[in-house]
Amino acid sequence: MNFPRLIPTYSDELEPIYRIPPEELIPEVVLRADRLAEERDWGHLPLQLRELHERGIRGEGVTIAICDTGIDFTHPDLAPNKAANGHRNFTSSARDDYRDRVGHGTHCAGIVAAADTGDGILGSAPDAKLMAVKVLNDRGAGASSWINAGTRHAADAGAEILSQSFGGGEDPESLAAIRYAIAKGCWVVAAAGNAGHGGIDYPGGYPESICVAACDEDLAVAPFSSRGKALDLAAPGVSILSTYPGNRYARLSGTSMATPYVAGCLALVRGELKKRGLPIPSQAEIERLSRETAKDLDAPGFDTNTGFGLIQPVKLLEKLLGTTPPPNPPGPWPSGYTGVITTIEEYDRGVFQGRKVSAVP
Repeated sequence: MNFPRLIPTYSDELEPIYRIPPEELIPEVVLRADRLAEERDWGHLPLQLRELHERGIRGEGVTIAICDTGIDFTHPDLAPNKAANGHRNFTSSARDDYRDRVGHGTHCAGIVAAADTGDGILGSAPDAKLMAVKVLNDRGAGASSWINAGTRHAADAGAEILSQSFGGGEDPESLAAIRYAIAKGCWVVAAAGNAGHGGIDYPGGYPESICVAACDEDLAVAPFSSRGKALDLAAPGVSILSTYPGNRYARLSGTSMATPYVAGCLALVRGELKKRGLPIPSQAEIERLSRETAKDLDAPGFDTNTGFGLIQPVKLLEKLLGTTPPPNPPGPWPSGYTGVITTIEEYDRGVFQGRKVSAVP
């Protein structure tokens, strides 16, 4: 692919390119702030996030790097949780221009840590801090050198969890960057991809990453979610409500949405461990414990659709603290959308095939 030379080290002939799946660039619906009718996305219920929030477990003291298209920090739900430093653009020479002009990064950021402002929506870890590491350009694509530099930078700048919602092929430099971040004490979470039975994307395919599949409101694997032996966990990833540029909200579907859900759940766990002065598990340890405490969704034990199952932060934290966790929540979960749709579009691709989105007066 002929890619513009946006930074001096970029090689358009040799470098792998990573991308956001095209269907994730088109919102299912977009809502103005004054039309929002919900505070929590449906994904909070099966993950028991309200229970953790009400216990004061809200991700305080943890910084999550959103390695993506940037973040729109003018959004009132995201501005309070902007990290003090570490924001960087790796897609051009304008290093301080980490603004999101696509929407994908802002959506992922809200899933992780939209603040509890009394308006808008609530993120998984509403007291955590967000670091914008822009490694994908305004077309949703990024050269491996941008992504690898961003991964290393996030680790050096103090991020504790890296959320990576993009995919491409194997690259030894990409793996080296992930190993570097892990050696610095980071937890790295990556999307499985939206290829269905077409195989898992990288960096999610690396054993070192926590690889995330997407499930729907019935806790069934999403049709688009990539299958494979590299899967670790599943999380909500269909019709997810989150922040969107321009003080708006949108619903998007993809493993890109499931990934920040796992990152947010891990931020809750890490924040509570830090608050109590307890040791922070390594990447390998938190991956193992997350698998052991996950809720089985598909075939018993591990399966190539949802890995070891739905991440369960309550059980994970209770196991780390050495206490007895509450039982798994019941399912399936109520479906349906109660907000007001403010756009008129018809989508005929991917998960949105045949769905018509109509405006409500």
